[in-house]
Amino acid sequence: MLRAGGMLVAAIAGGLATSGCSDPFRSLPSSPASPAATKAALNLEKPPADRARLIVFNGGRIDGDGNYRPRNYSIRLSVNEVRIGSMNPGQAMIFDVAPGQYSFAWEPIDGKALLQKIAPATQTLAAGELLPLQTDVDGYALKINQGYERKQIVTNAQTGRQQINPDIEIAQPTTCPPAICLPVR
Repeated sequence: MLRAGGMLVAAIAGGLATSGCSDPFRSLPSSPASPAATKAALNLEKPPADRARLIVFNGGRIDGDGNYRPRNYSIRLSVNEVRIGSMNPGQAMIFDVAPGQYSFAWEPIDGKALLQKIAPATQTLAAGELLPLQTDVDGYALKINQGYERKQIVTNAQTGRQQINPDIEIAQPTTCPPAICLPVR
């Protein structure tokens, strides 16, 4: 009887680590952004006046020492409860939307851990707005916060302007319906 109980505890503890059976650290095929979208993202360009632009970073978490730790696994991004694509570690996703209110959420590709909660963020986006978002973990909550992590932004030595760190690969959504995503122009 103790043995069976111990196996149950081990199975539950294993489920706390991840709810999927495959390797959560693998990378997925992603959709690299077009040259125009990559340039727009890297230079933090605002969109045309008829749309809003989002740049979503596959972020990380703050450890016990207050240090930011980048995520080392692939994630899936959803807008208004529709999965629009995935991002690997070290990627950011750029896409445009019509002005309005949107809900954003994310989860690991292999699913969330047993005790984790997906905490969607709702944002109202204005025409011509550029909004950076960060997929973060806060305790057991999978959150999306507004802003950049300081290592994700650098100052261009030639122009003096801030831009996205060129080491971050820019991706675009792979399955975003036209009712949500507009082409980056």
